[in-house]
Amino acid sequence: MVKRQLDFLKVSLMYGILVLIGLTFLTFHIPSIDAEEADENSYKNSHLLVSAQWVKENLVDSTKSDAILVDARGEVAYNAGHIPRAINLDTGDLNETVDNVPVILKSAEVVASALAEHGISKSKQLIIYSDGKSWGADGRLFWILEYLGHKKVHILNGGITGWIAHGYPTTAEISQPIPEFSYAPFPYYRKRKGAEKDEIFKNLNNPDFIIIDTRTTEEYEGAILYGEARGGRIPGAINLPFDEVLKKDTKVFKTAEEIKAIFKEKGIPINFLSAKKKTFVTYCTAGIRSGHTYFLLRLMGYAGPKNYDGSFYEWALDQSLPIQ
Repeated sequence: MVKRQLDFLKVSLMYGILVLIGLTFLTFHIPSIDAEEADENSYKNSHLLVSAQWVKENLVDSTKSDAILVDARGEVAYNAGHIPRAINLDTGDLNETVDNVPVILKSAEVVASALAEHGISKSKQLIIYSDGKSWGADGRLFWILEYLGHKKVHILNGGITGWIAHGYPTTAEISQPIPEFSYAPFPYYRKRKGAEKDEIFKNLNNPDFIIIDTRTTEEYEGAILYGEARGGRIPGAINLPFDEVLKKDTKVFKTAEEIKAIFKEKGIPINFLSAKKKTFVTYCTAGIRSGHTYFLLRLMGYAGPKNYDGSFYEWALDQSLPIQ
């Protein structure tokens, strides 16, 4: 009996030491935003943001980090000027048309193959950026990667807009990635990170199912701007334009307190204890802007948000679904 107790204590002690080592590794290897842009302690998951200063010091001016910097904009924008050493991964290349819905994420296997071709594996730490003209493409790519099970993914606060606002340089020199052998997706992550129209329809009257419309107020109120089959919104959705949480000049995220004030005004729960019991689903026209708000919810500490990939293109196309 005594021997069993001693063995148990030894195993427990060893486990505790391993946990401490792991936490120490995370502390020293996960980049964070610097204080001039926001109080890093004010975001519950502040480690998901990386500052322009960190990128310059660790990825551009030196090789202190082996993280991969990913430009999520289109090829034209990338070729016109990008952050030095960034590779280009246009999120548009990962989409296809399915059942007349024009922007649907390709199969996990196809996306995984594309990631591997760009030198990305799940062991690599990724830092993504875009600009104010890309509809939150960095957020969509963040969602895609988490959708596939990637756990080492961050966003550059302010993107290339904030980078230039700092006076940091850009280049037109193309960075060629070294392809990886494979990128195996984790299929079980998909249902946890993505919402489907049937799930949303079944929960339209569920007070614990929070639907967030990340389009402009004009679209929310019925304007058809991008060829949607119908105008309007999913019944009960809360309107939070995706860029309302960003500073207009630098595209840097507003402080957590400012974002909480916006949430409170919109009617989005800010009490994390009660929020844990709720499901948060974001949508826009094509799942791009809503991907950015998915990241916002993750940054603020909300548990298990989902992005509706088909978004309003799919919802409006299905005449059996109600529109408000």
